[in-house]
Amino acid sequence: MKTISIAIYLDVENIRGMISLEDLLDDIRLLVTQEFDEADKAVFGLKKAIGESANLKRYRGQLSELNFTIEDAPHITGKKNRADLMISVDALEKLHVGNPSFDLFVFLTSDSDYSIVMNTLRKFNKQVWMVANAEDSQKIV
Repeated sequence: MKTISIAIYLDVENIRGMISLEDLLDDIRLLVTQEFDEADKAVFGLKKAIGESANLKRYRGQLSELNFTIEDAPHITGKKNRADLMISVDALEKLHVGNPSFDLFVFLTSDSDYSIVMNTLRKFNKQVWMVANAEDSQKIV
């Protein structure tokens, strides 16, 4: 049997409404044990949430309780911030350094800007999941 190591990234700028992060993590663990051959356990080796401080405030209690690393991404021009860039660079750093090594990268976002980093991770034989609401899940990534 095998333990699957997961890196999960939350782009708080692109999460609509409120969700239960604890339920989300439980659902991901369950899906991993069903989808990965010989997987008996799923462990979140990295949990990171990035967004502008006002948007992070909505989830701060849940994020703290679930031991997420929280990073502020201030708006640089109008409504645009750097959360997507910060998450993409972090994921590629984790791939390059490989310590710890992750089997699965999960992105919680409705932003198609992640298609490049997701494709790059796949090129290096990493599993990549994007979690989005039903409306956004129809986008091609």
